[in-house]
Amino acid sequence: MVQIRRDLLQAKIVVLMAMRAAHCVEVLPLLFLLGELRLVTADRHRAPNQGSKHCELETQKVSRAPCDAAPREASRAASHVLNLAAGLVRQLRYAGNMILPTLDQIEDAQAIVYRSMPPTPQYSWPLINQRLGLEAWVKHENHTPVGAFKLRGALVYLEWLKRTESGLVGVVAATRGNHGQGVGMAAKLLGLKAAIVVPKGNSIEKNLAMRALEVELIEFGYDFQESLVYARTLAGNRDWAMIDSFHQRLVMGTSTYALEFFRGAPKLDAIYVPIGLGSSICGVAAVRNALDLNTEIVGVVASQSPSYALSFRQKTIVEAPAGTAIADGLACRTPHPTAMDVIWKNVSRVVEVSDVEIAEAMRAYYQDTHNVAEGAAAAPLAAAMRESSAMQGKRIGLVLTGSNVDSGVLARVLTGSFGQ
Repeated sequence: MVQIRRDLLQAKIVVLMAMRAAHCVEVLPLLFLLGELRLVTADRHRAPNQGSKHCELETQKVSRAPCDAAPREASRAASHVLNLAAGLVRQLRYAGNMILPTLDQIEDAQAIVYRSMPPTPQYSWPLINQRLGLEAWVKHENHTPVGAFKLRGALVYLEWLKRTESGLVGVVAATRGNHGQGVGMAAKLLGLKAAIVVPKGNSIEKNLAMRALEVELIEFGYDFQESLVYARTLAGNRDWAMIDSFHQRLVMGTSTYALEFFRGAPKLDAIYVPIGLGSSICGVAAVRNALDLNTEIVGVVASQSPSYALSFRQKTIVEAPAGTAIADGLACRTPHPTAMDVIWKNVSRVVEVSDVEIAEAMRAYYQDTHNVAEGAAAAPLAAAMRESSAMQGKRIGLVLTGSNVDSGVLARVLTGSFGQ
């Protein structure tokens, strides 16, 4: 038991150190736990059998089951905290230091992606141009095999893992939908097993799409954060790779659509990109820089989930409620520090759009192009509609990141009843 308590303390210290690195906790709790760890270590050397003696005395009063169960429960708790700590360390590994992929690396990533899907198109739609009063080009990531850009990053990330981690059996991811579909298809194509953790009450249609990819779908927790913590523990227990929603290899993957866009469309004065956790906009920044372009990058978030907009303005990580009802892909409570560092250095501004504005943009896409756009994917058009007067005379790009919206939500959007 002393060893388990010691393991728990060490894991908690790692968690707090990671949180401290992200400016999320003061130094005092760290000093307290370090002091307690020294005491536990001293106890371990002074009285190594004290715990087992106590257990024997207790079994004289009750059955052995509680005594046997306590170490098992404590061991599971230690494993849970250790895996959570490992996840936090992975998240912070590149914090503030990630080097954006080079043109050669992006072209290598394209070769990986094109084994499983063709490039997606970019079109300039007359009715969209008329609506905005300017020339706009739309990048159609809704045309991938999973209906969203997430497949690209998953293919690049999992190919790298399989190549560099010998004996890799499976992968684990936490998701509300698109990330899970991307990981699920990439795993299937690469011959890996996949376990996808979703919150209870997740979209039935997105769950069906993931099950069709033969993933092991696990419903756990009442929000994404609880699902994520469970997924980390599951990955550790199975010795499978945890596929987080932000990673350098994911950025390499998202860069491939940006390279297609910048090379396939005429020179763009500005490009509007939705921000979920940040891999997409970081990929756009990587390509813009690699091609030495002066295109302005404009981030877009939901005003009901403003953490990235607040962090951008205040130049520090700001946590905020993720309350959007229409754009799951933009529902981020805490910005990723690495993504935020790239955004601070490369993005001109971040525009907040309301759920009502997003619904209007979804309707506009369907009316003007007959393409379905999920909430997050329509946010760039919503921002361009708001800023259209200020952007007159400019050529802009709009990233339509995906089309995976529930039929019931889409029906309410198209009939104009959403939000009423």
